[in-house]
Amino acid sequence: MFHSEFSNGYWCWDDERNALFYNKTTEPEKLPTYKHESSVVSGVHDENVSTNLTAVKFRDLINRVSQAQFKRVYRRKVKPGAADVVIIQDVKDVVLFSAEVRDLTAEFIRFFHLPTMDAFLRAAIVYFQYLFQIWEHVEQRREESKRKLTQPIVTVLEDKIMDNLGDLRSILSREYHRLTCGMTDAWKFYHLNNKNNVSTSDKDRRLFESFMCAAVRVIWWALHRKNFCLIETELNRLLRTKVFNLIEHRPKRIDTFDLAQSEKRYVWGKACRDEKKLKHRSPAAQELMFATHDYKLLAVGIRQIETNDPRHKFLEIAYTAPEEHLFSLGVGLGILGYPRDRLDTLLKPRERTKTDVLGEELVVPPFILPQKQEFEEIVVSQSLPKTPPKYSETNDTKRTRKTQMNLWIKHIESCGNISIMVADTTASLMGSSVYERDSRNFDNTE
Repeated sequence: MFHSEFSNGYWCWDDERNALFYNKTTEPEKLPTYKHESSVVSGVHDENVSTNLTAVKFRDLINRVSQAQFKRVYRRKVKPGAADVVIIQDVKDVVLFSAEVRDLTAEFIRFFHLPTMDAFLRAAIVYFQYLFQIWEHVEQRREESKRKLTQPIVTVLEDKIMDNLGDLRSILSREYHRLTCGMTDAWKFYHLNNKNNVSTSDKDRRLFESFMCAAVRVIWWALHRKNFCLIETELNRLLRTKVFNLIEHRPKRIDTFDLAQSEKRYVWGKACRDEKKLKHRSPAAQELMFATHDYKLLAVGIRQIETNDPRHKFLEIAYTAPEEHLFSLGVGLGILGYPRDRLDTLLKPRERTKTDVLGEELVVPPFILPQKQEFEEIVVSQSLPKTPPKYSETNDTKRTRKTQMNLWIKHIESCGNISIMVADTTASLMGSSVYERDSRNFDNTE
């Protein structure tokens, strides 16, 4: 196999030596600043965006040789006889593989593989799954308002949407604050977890920026790679204040997802309010502090509460049921629960062939949130039951999370050398001509 040693870098002219010299990209000390023009902060394509040095940068295109590396080394292994469906770990593996190795740290990998992190990502996917449906309604209402008068029934429908988004946002906020407040397994990453009880603000900021970039990618990949700008804008709005929102302060930012004042009322909810700059809390915190939610809803995934409410049962499945049971329970949640043989290595839909047409069609259940039931008399309990939740992750999922975490830590410590060794082996099997042609195409596109 022919492998050039000048594949990772560029040639420069040295005026002092009056000669050409090769500058490798793996030696950042020779580069004044590192800027990835094809994918800057959180992967948004905008040449006018200032590069955030703490953000994680991603490759938008992955060639076939790299896909073969991922499938052989980093893809989750499934035991014979086990359900081979897409789980949240599969999406995280694809996102981490597309990230630049130099932007990842072992601490972030450990933080990104917490069970609490998986619960947050699952809650975020549920929220944005419903938000996509609402956004279609918002765009439709904009067009209708240009030629029709607003009817009183519209306000009633908007109030229902506001309640639904508020309930889903409350669970997302609950899981987010479990991460930021260092609850359960997230305590070792808490910014005050040290002997002197002094906030490690710089370390926490780097961890948060990496978390934001990766979380946006995971949600986007899990929801069929659609509406990236909407996911990035809304997630930054929820988890940051207006003062520290990078999306709001981005020069020449995309204003496609700006809302009118009447639309903010039911999309953002009643809990979102302006506060003083020094004491301003994020909309995620405001949702838990100022909004009123059913205590049974806030206990989903933490305690099992007996109820006949179909809405509560639906959300319990969406938030806590194992991915292999989602389809059988009638809940569609992005690509979670999809058989992996229906998707390619990077979790994209395969091109249909004659054998696929003759095979059994994949029936994906829709995501339809049941209506909120109103009760005349609500008896609020003073304490939650001690019964554990109905659904919990399996032992295989726990072992897989730990195995993949150790694998990605080795990947970072070796600076991708594992991938290089596998690339050499794979390219020799595929043929040097295929490897060279595919590498040239990949370099040109990126």
